[in-house]
Amino acid sequence: MGGSSLIYPAFMFILVLISLILIPRERYRIFFPVIIISVMIHAALMYFAINVVDAFHFIADEPFAILGIPIFISISWVPSFALFLWGLPEKMPHWALHVYIAAFALIGVFVDMTFQSLGLQLASVWYRPWMWFFPVYLLYWATYILYQKRKQLEKI
Repeated sequence: MGGSSLIYPAFMFILVLISLILIPRERYRIFFPVIIISVMIHAALMYFAINVVDAFHFIADEPFAILGIPIFISISWVPSFALFLWGLPEKMPHWALHVYIAAFALIGVFVDMTFQSLGLQLASVWYRPWMWFFPVYLLYWATYILYQKRKQLEKI
């Protein structure tokens, strides 16, 4: 793989494997349109963070990167969103929804910290991993809203 780290595809493979084991295929079919939109929003956030505000850069990702965004990281968000939607309780108090979304956003922060610790992500002097919590929280919130709209439209 040349200058590319095997950690990116390994991370993706583990997430895909977990989601394929836990989530029935029929649920994936229902989730897929929402997941695709969410991944595109995530890619836009990553492009903004990497190329516009220069918050961080991934290293050892070539030739598997587009516009500075590692392909394997983008693909890893597919099972992440699938697991988020699959585990989403049908009935819960409003505060519990925020805790659930915050838990997934915190996992995003921990993944960010792990990539930095492994030396696969170089951060700008001003960037801290906790800063990723807020955009990821909003991303999962948007995913939840999109899924609710899809359920309303299709009466799932």
